[in-house]
Amino acid sequence: MYLDALNRKVKRMMKYMMVLVGLSLTLTSSCRKGEPIGEEIPNTPVSLQVNLDLPSYLDLTILGNWVYFPDGFDGIIVYHGFDGEYYAFDRACSFEPFKDCSQLWIDSTTRIHMNCGSYDNGIFTKCCDSRYEIPSGFPVEGPAQRAMKQYFVNRSGNTLFISN
Repeated sequence: MYLDALNRKVKRMMKYMMVLVGLSLTLTSSCRKGEPIGEEIPNTPVSLQVNLDLPSYLDLTILGNWVYFPDGFDGIIVYHGFDGEYYAFDRACSFEPFKDCSQLWIDSTTRIHMNCGSYDNGIFTKCCDSRYEIPSGFPVEGPAQRAMKQYFVNRSGNTLFISN
């Protein structure tokens, strides 16, 4: 009798374990299906100070303007949003950040989109057709599914502190 009770407990525990294993496999595989396509942009230490009083950064005091910096993984864009806030993003495309042509450039006609490509002799050539909305950083066209890599922006007086 004692053995029968023990066998029932073992069988019940085995059922629970099978259910848990099945559930974890289902969750794991469903998470993989929903993973964004593209590569992770590597973490690169960023510690940038921008003095808005300097002549080279006066454009950043105007809403909708931006300045490119060489920092970050593939450069940084600091953007003064139409909402008055400052935003900083890495210029690497989140689809294929290691490709030479995969750098993000502001679309000067809209001022709210960035396109993946490169400039050669003043001519823009698309790389992967990815297009991102600024200031959200989310892709709106092309194969990219990951948002642009964003950095923290803190403002103290007329100085912006950009970091990760």
